[in-house]
Amino acid sequence: LEMSGAIGIEQLKKLPDFIRNRRENAKYFVEKFRDHPYLQIQKETEQSSWFGFSLILKESAPINRKQLVQKLQKNNIECRPIVTGNFLNNTEVLQYFDYEVSGTIENAEYIDQNGLFVGNQQKLIKEQIEHLFNVIGV
Repeated sequence: LEMSGAIGIEQLKKLPDFIRNRRENAKYFVEKFRDHPYLQIQKETEQSSWFGFSLILKESAPINRKQLVQKLQKNNIECRPIVTGNFLNNTEVLQYFDYEVSGTIENAEYIDQNGLFVGNQQKLIKEQIEHLFNVIGV
């Protein structure tokens, strides 16, 4: 445990640079995708560390999520669901919780069906963001 703690302390010293680079990547990502005709991107509300970039297909999109995922994978771009999509679909986990749903879940369901997440890096990745943009197209 002492060794893990020592490594962790050294890694924490790198955190400010990691976050600065992630935010720089995010600036470029937002610049490229802000006016995309069929993708909606996340909005910064505070000071995000930008772990990754969410992409949500608009209703007018010419492709669906499955087609977009296949296109990205074919071009060596990994993606994941946004967090869990609609968390209520995780019945294996939810069986351990006492919970209730308030209101409708249409937005969660929409994100589950139309959203995905592409990771960011702690190093500058302008070329990779450009590749992502070119693969998705307009």
